[in-house]
Amino acid sequence: MIYFDNSATTKCSKKVIDIMNYAMEYNWGNPSSVHTMGKKSKEALDIAREKIAFTLGKNVSPKSIVFTSGGSESNNFAIFGSALHNKNKTRIITSKIEHPCVIAPCNRLKNILNYDSIFLETDKYGLVDKEQLKESLNDNTLLVSIMHVNNEIGTIQDIKEIGQIIKNYNENILFHVDATQGYGKIPFDVDDYNIDLLTISGHKINGPKGVGFLYIKNTKTIDSMIIGGSQQNAMRAGTENVYNIIGLGESCKENYDTLEKRINQMRSVQDYFSSLLISLDDVVIHGPKDAKHRAPHIISAGFKNINNFELMDELSKNDIMVSAGSACSCLKERNDASTTLRAIKTSDEFLHSTIRFSFDHNNTIEEAKYVFDKLKQIINELKCK
Repeated sequence: MIYFDNSATTKCSKKVIDIMNYAMEYNWGNPSSVHTMGKKSKEALDIAREKIAFTLGKNVSPKSIVFTSGGSESNNFAIFGSALHNKNKTRIITSKIEHPCVIAPCNRLKNILNYDSIFLETDKYGLVDKEQLKESLNDNTLLVSIMHVNNEIGTIQDIKEIGQIIKNYNENILFHVDATQGYGKIPFDVDDYNIDLLTISGHKINGPKGVGFLYIKNTKTIDSMIIGGSQQNAMRAGTENVYNIIGLGESCKENYDTLEKRINQMRSVQDYFSSLLISLDDVVIHGPKDAKHRAPHIISAGFKNINNFELMDELSKNDIMVSAGSACSCLKERNDASTTLRAIKTSDEFLHSTIRFSFDHNNTIEEAKYVFDKLKQIINELKCK
């Protein structure tokens, strides 16, 4: 089996599995308990926070890490929590190519509470319109939420420049970054990028599912969304998911310690596979062409007038796992088109014909060659139907 769907989820690393298994057997106390077992679990959470904080920047406090159930909760927390705390401001700025768990909260605030939600346009490569951002900032602006890497076409946004634009206008405007697809693939520092809120999900970085975190630079700028307990300094009530948090901390450390090696491996597979794809007729690769704005682990390729679900099905029959885009959007009807592809004005002949290939550091050039050969064969067969 060849797995080229790592943007949907990744396999847990062996070290993460081992450390979680150990925790389940020997570190199962409630971290809120005052006895020895509780203190042991509390210490494990503190260690995980320290590991994670170190990967975000040299001045990041472990106390700024709030553990959640994953990316969707963290993004909802960032948006709704900011709105709940700052009721006197009602403008939220985001982009048209954000993940659904950012788009949906912004729309809910707009439709139910009459928030002034602005959705920025992008160019054909998926880069947000920074001039429109400048024009959209005003004294009523509460939050700007822009993803680091687009989960479908791999566009790396100019987060550092965007952060500077926001803070130059008003340093009190909160800047939230969904780094679910960027963390562990592109190095960054939250302070250098003027980031106030940052979302991470464990299962995108060879960690467990059902766990993530929201980095909160200043907890006085956001209200908690899950209340009724004093856990995590009252920022998220409920007994912490100790085993998964321990695994998350280890996966963050593993990614950070081997980041350059991982990036180089993913980029080599991406470059090789891209060179094979563009040798085919009627193929377009969506997103930026330059490495500065192209994440090393994603290729979004359109195959003219080839139904992407048929293509995925045939690849799956050959034990090749890919997707049509965001896993959170793939449960919709098959004739739905990607909002990201629509935003970058993809032509109709490629709108329902796009496949996302996404890699991690375990994928190889040999796998890419095998997938290409099968892909070419399947495309020829589908064209003959």
